[in-house]
Amino acid sequence: MSKISKQRAINYIELEQRRRKELRLKYAIDHHLNTHGKKLTFDDRPYLIKIYKEWEPNIVVKKSVQCGASEWAICDCFAQAERGLSVIYVLPKYTLRNRFVKRIDKVIDRVPYYRENIGDTDSLWHKRYCGSDIIFASSETSSDFIEFPADVVIVDEIDKCNQVNIALAPDRLTASEYKYQRKISTPTIEDYGIDLEYKKSDTKEWHITCEACGERQPLDFFTNVIKEVSEKQFELID
Repeated sequence: MSKISKQRAINYIELEQRRRKELRLKYAIDHHLNTHGKKLTFDDRPYLIKIYKEWEPNIVVKKSVQCGASEWAICDCFAQAERGLSVIYVLPKYTLRNRFVKRIDKVIDRVPYYRENIGDTDSLWHKRYCGSDIIFASSETSSDFIEFPADVVIVDEIDKCNQVNIALAPDRLTASEYKYQRKISTPTIEDYGIDLEYKKSDTKEWHITCEACGERQPLDFFTNVIKEVSEKQFELID
């Protein structure tokens, strides 16, 4: 191979890697619609942009409610499938799983790009997207995912999941060269579930710049909103 041909090959690989890393964000901007049938916007959720661009093998999202994390997980699910990777998406219970998949089905119906890429296999448990398998499982039983090899495991609301069965989920990645894991949840108990997983991560936090003094800091309810004046007694700071 000539020096020029080798450089072209390297440039192509770099461009393809960049395209794949931007695929999740491209889904959010170009294709995805929320549950209300509206395009996603980051105007009031700028913190999501960094998460959409993140492409580490293991991602832990310790979140509040209604912050857009589920839409991110759906975009990640479809983007990984388009890359040719198989995905297991785990939710705490069957009832929640069923509601979640029906929600996704509505989005698929509304988005032409999704409809074009959905295969013949399309149920509450198993979908084929861009030729890749997506399994929607419940943590109530390990049988939903113990026989299915995967490249990506997404665990949504891990704090509410059956922790014994969830511990088996990473085994599904043994044969994969990717071994991507995503864990998402609103925290419930300290040093448990998502809080424990977050503490084992690089513990990145979203920082806000104060418009008055310019200080950059992560917002904390007990630091920025209220203060403890006596045992279990609080008052507003301002």
